Amino acid sequence: MARKLLQATLITTLLCAAVVNAQSSGPGVFSAEGEGVVVPAKSWDVSAAAENQIDTVHFIEGQFVKEGDLLVTFDQVFKQWDAKIGELAHQQAVAELELAQADLSRKKRLGTNSVSEVEIAQAEARVKIAEATVETKRLNAEKAKAISDLQLIHAPFDGQMSAPRFRDNANVVADSPEIGTLYQLDPIHVRVEGTYEKHQELILAGESHDSVMGSLTLVLELPGGSEFPHHGRLISTPFEFDPETGIGYSIAEFPNPEFLLRPGMKVLVTSYENSK
Repeated sequence: MARKLLQATLITTLLCAAVVNAQSSGPGVFSAEGEGVVVPAKSWDVSAAAENQIDTVHFIEGQFVKEGDLLVTFDQVFKQWDAKIGELAHQQAVAELELAQADLSRKKRLGTNSVSEVEIAQAEARVKIAEATVETKRLNAEKAKAISDLQLIHAPFDGQMSAPRFRDNANVVADSPEIGTLYQLDPIHVRVEGTYEKHQELILAGESHDSVMGSLTLVLELPGGSEFPHHGRLISTPFEFDPETGIGYSIAEFPNPEFLLRPGMKVLVTSYENSK
């Protein structure tokens, strides 16, 4: 009986040691672990600045693009004409202002002996109207030029494309959905479930929120059980918790230069407190 009890105690001790070993094998002291889902760090909708016809969609589903790559070309002819018309209208308004200013100057030189005060006041009003017209035409011309320039849509950052929702030659109107979505994959985020007790414990012990966030190193296990080759960091804690389970969701950020992590993957994230 004593021998069996000794064997049981030994097995329990070895099991506990194995657990402690496993928890201490990371880059610090084990803190917590939770399941997570990979989500994009950032996304950007490819959409039209104005109603127009698509000339060419330059991406396909799943395509990796670099910042500055051309994604969509719209028919530019009519928008370029609008920009030119706006520029000419502005030039005409400037010329009309110059005429109004010249007329006012002439009337003022002649003085009230030759020109009535009413005529001078009317000339001053025409100058103000012409000045307002110049500013209006200038803004319209700049708007038309900006819209013309936006007929070529380029990627604002590196990432992966969704499937295009329009084909070449399609018309895009005001209530059309986005043409596609660009997802940033490096860095990438993981939405991790967990409770707040450990974080709360450290805060109550005198740590600041920022110091607690900065003191953690995150290790990620891929769906197949392999360890992800890059460590991550916690960038946000839950803003609300499920009242039934006490579970909330934090956001972790990981470098992802090989694009191993993709949105929707289920992973396991373990946090370790850095050695002080």
